[in-house]
Amino acid sequence: MAIGLGRMIGFKFPENFDNPYTSRSITEFWRRWHITLGAFMREYLYIPLGGSKVDSKSRIYFNLCFVFLMSGLWHGASWNFVLWGAFYGVFLILEKLFILKLFKKMGVAGSFVSLIYCFFVVMMGWVLFFIEDLGSVGIFYNKLFAFDFTVVNSPFSNEFFFILCMAISFSFCTLLKPFQKMHDFVFSGEYNSRQLIIMFIITICLFIFSVSSISATDFNPFIYFRF
Repeated sequence: MAIGLGRMIGFKFPENFDNPYTSRSITEFWRRWHITLGAFMREYLYIPLGGSKVDSKSRIYFNLCFVFLMSGLWHGASWNFVLWGAFYGVFLILEKLFILKLFKKMGVAGSFVSLIYCFFVVMMGWVLFFIEDLGSVGIFYNKLFAFDFTVVNSPFSNEFFFILCMAISFSFCTLLKPFQKMHDFVFSGEYNSRQLIIMFIITICLFIFSVSSISATDFNPFIYFRF
């Protein structure tokens, strides 16, 4: 939205998210997620601390943890954000120690396993991000892995159908190359009149669908209303 609105009034903002959920490691995820914040933290915090050009590995690990703790605090002065930052710092250290080497040894299978691993870790991290009451975090994780199928929504419910459609759509966007080409096409800004008309129609359809979805529910808080 920011990029599109900026271009409408003559400004060209950098892309801030580059398909982060297609990442195959937490290291790659943070190169794709919130790119401008990552660049800021790297330029003004990680590099001044010495970055990876220090005498010992323990100092590299300290630098990583410290930077991600600060990244957590950047989102808000709450302990859940501190834990969220530390959570990612720990996984970045583990990847440098052995996780990435393990995936590399697995060959072709490692590429698929690493995609599942990264997505799972990120989803677990969002629990820490959104739940401010630390006492409720354990309860939430327990419910996630309780496998109590007696409370699962009916396959014919609106919620189940919506989640299923989203899962299928995002799976296609992750695995099929044409969607990556579409992404490159949109952000390149280089297209002819025919392509412009096609993108205009697609955009209008998506806009109508989005407005209809939002207006159909009663509670739609802005995700960053706390920040």
